Amino acid sequence: MKSKNRRRIFAVALVAFTLAGTGCKTAGSAAADLGLAGAGGVAGYQVSDGKIGGAAAAAAIGYLGSRIAQ
Repeated sequence: MKSKNRRRIFAVALVAFTLAGTGCKTAGSAAADLGLAGAGGVAGYQVSDGKIGGAAAAAAIGYLGSRIAQ
């Protein structure tokens, strides 16, 4: 069970890192905000085993990260 969770966290982190890198190309635009908030939401949903609260919190973190980067 722990192995499955580790693989899931690694996959989500890899996807989030990739999306963050592509989002940096459009830094300063709404596309970057939307992309990073979406990536954060998906990652939070997967890591929190489908809980909406986890998705919302991670989406907020993704959005704040985008705004700070700008």
